[in-house]
Amino acid sequence: MSSSSIHPGSPHSRSSRFDPSRSDRSRSPSRRQSDRSGSPFHRHSDRSRSPRRRSHTRSRSPHHRSRSRSHDSRRSRESSHRSSDSGYASGDGRHPTKKQKERSHAEGTKAKTPVYDSLSRYGRHFGRTVEIWRSFNCIIDIRGQPEPEEGEDEDPDFILDHIFVALYKELRQGCPILERELAKRGSVEVASKLEIARSNARGEDVKRIKDNVNLLYTFHPPLGDKGTHGYHHLQAGRLLLPHNRVDEYDIHADFRSKLKQGTEVMNARDYSIFLYENHMVNPFNILEGFLRGPMLVKASQMVFTGPSSVNGKGPSARATKKGNAQLNSMTKITIPSIAYVATLVHFALDSTLSFTTGGGHGNFDNNTFYHSIINLLMVPQMETINKTLLNWWNDQVFPNREPEQIDDDQSIHAQMLAQLQLQLDEEAAAAAAEVVVAAGGDS
Repeated sequence: MSSSSIHPGSPHSRSSRFDPSRSDRSRSPSRRQSDRSGSPFHRHSDRSRSPRRRSHTRSRSPHHRSRSRSHDSRRSRESSHRSSDSGYASGDGRHPTKKQKERSHAEGTKAKTPVYDSLSRYGRHFGRTVEIWRSFNCIIDIRGQPEPEEGEDEDPDFILDHIFVALYKELRQGCPILERELAKRGSVEVASKLEIARSNARGEDVKRIKDNVNLLYTFHPPLGDKGTHGYHHLQAGRLLLPHNRVDEYDIHADFRSKLKQGTEVMNARDYSIFLYENHMVNPFNILEGFLRGPMLVKASQMVFTGPSSVNGKGPSARATKKGNAQLNSMTKITIPSIAYVATLVHFALDSTLSFTTGGGHGNFDNNTFYHSIINLLMVPQMETINKTLLNWWNDQVFPNREPEQIDDDQSIHAQMLAQLQLQLDEEAAAAAAEVVVAAGGDS
């Protein structure tokens, strides 16, 4: 068809195709729809097209193209982050991470709960009740070092760390799937998963106690930002001191100034008065009331039985949902769990911004503080005090636990067993005598 034969009003006319007055924007919606359905370029309406064709047409619009690009980029980002998102809370199996939530919010999607890791629960509980910092790599590697058999000459270069041997035994006892997971995944991955879980649990507990520190003690004024804690607050600073430095703190402003500036740091083995019952220390018996501070009990309830149990009244108060202790069938407090809570409370009172092992210039040594409490309670001289202390703690944190059945030699049960054993011994002696008599008669 020649250009001269094209009618000016024909849809193939160049002037009609580029006439602004006939553009889609200048037309009314109804006119545009009628033009679309009657035009040679739109012989079929959207409704008559196949679903695949309609979706392809819709994706041509700028809005759909941007959504398509966003979807593709999201898929690529998800695949790149898949390794870090395995398990809850960056590998341990609790909740989506903050980064995942922010990314999902920006993309308009719902954050997916990562896949639960079977080792998570054991790593979290181990950190709270057995060991807070020592490396899982070292704990697991100790299993490959056999102890020399009795009678063999010991290798002078072979040094077996009995601390890590004891920790491995605790880990194996508390984690029944350990050997299976080690055989399936290898020691490096298992140690990594346990470490992530313990670290996340520790971070959650630190935040919980830090955010609720005003529930542990009535401060005037209440503690605010972390930087205003510690020796920047008169009451908090006093609670952090050992009993033999409290009077100096109350009287001398220069001593308080040194503590604020960090030019003087308390020895981690000079135990703070918040560890004691009613925050009072008997100078003639410094073991009296030690590790029975009310702040410790409330913090333990936050960690093990849930924050809601702290607000209960009386020993029969129950938490409104399952706590960490119930999830792990924990009915007894351990010595490391007392040291764990004491270390977290010390950090909550202190003005230090981040929770680490501590030490160094101007920093309190949290690691020494934690392990010194455990070492003190584990010495043989503390056995009697240790037993009484743990019973007291169990009554405070687990008041509704089933009482232990203590069997002694004076119970009726024990007397019955002794009587039965005596009867069996007498019958056996009589039978032996009959055998002797019968043998003599035969001869």
